[in-house]
Amino acid sequence: MTKFVKYAKIRSLRNESYFMFRNEFCEQEIYLIENKISCAAPAFILCSADIHLHRKARLCRLSRMGALSQGRMLRVMRIKITIELSEKRFPADYRRAFLHLMKNALSTYMNGIYFQDFFPEGRPQRKEYAFAVGLPQGSACRGEYFDLGKNGIVATLTTGNPTYYILLYNAFRRLKGKQQLFMKGVSGRVASVRPASQPPVQNDKILVDFMSPLCVREHVDRKDRYFSVEEPDFYEQVRRVVSYQLTEKDWITDGMLEGFRIYPHQMGKTVARFYTEQLECSLGSAVLCGEPRLLQELYDNGIGSRCSAGFGVFRILTT
Repeated sequence: MTKFVKYAKIRSLRNESYFMFRNEFCEQEIYLIENKISCAAPAFILCSADIHLHRKARLCRLSRMGALSQGRMLRVMRIKITIELSEKRFPADYRRAFLHLMKNALSTYMNGIYFQDFFPEGRPQRKEYAFAVGLPQGSACRGEYFDLGKNGIVATLTTGNPTYYILLYNAFRRLKGKQQLFMKGVSGRVASVRPASQPPVQNDKILVDFMSPLCVREHVDRKDRYFSVEEPDFYEQVRRVVSYQLTEKDWITDGMLEGFRIYPHQMGKTVARFYTEQLECSLGSAVLCGEPRLLQELYDNGIGSRCSAGFGVFRILTT
């Protein structure tokens, strides 16, 4: 088994300690939280308040979940949240419904002391997380709700910020089993909260499939315009939004931004409902080209506009 050694304690928040670990062989930093740690699985988040397993049993469990894979490093910065519903229906404005659930989780976890980190007051600002709500295949919109055919949905949360990951993971775990009202006559509960692993991006070209629509917005004179793949300047608009999205990253260079490209593969126009708006977006698969570190950033935090509102999350099909 790969050996891990404690690297540094990076910060302490209230009664919980955050630790950073480093793999001796891969030199990749690993973040996890626990009161007493003797060894760790690759990039896996643990909380002693939530996981009460013997060390040996815990490692077996991590292996079954894919965190240990023949000594290969897996990057875990996504969370799969399964929600069981009382009816086979879900609000048509399902991004808003999930945001409401997320706010409930963060407002109750640790008495809401981290809520403002995710939903700050004042002027809107870029946030280092994104999510996608996955409806069952064959779901049909019936006006104000979706007919799911099943009484459950799966949401994916992603972030490149290790502290955000820990807080979101723990907040949703504490919400497990508690009933939440999504719409009149439809309630639900968080049934499971699981990390999802993915090898780190190492190539400069990846084929991706969008789990939530790619939203590209231009804000001019207090008006918003949205661009889908059908617009003639779609490519330029995506590159403009990505440049703005990454402008605060000090490691991003002009050359990296200039080298970024998107090539739609099987992508089409879609209209996404969000509150009172109908947003013109794009959905399907595409090829993303650029520096691996830049592509990793887009994978971790989403690509495009309104990522923290349920847009711009993709899965990697081939690298």
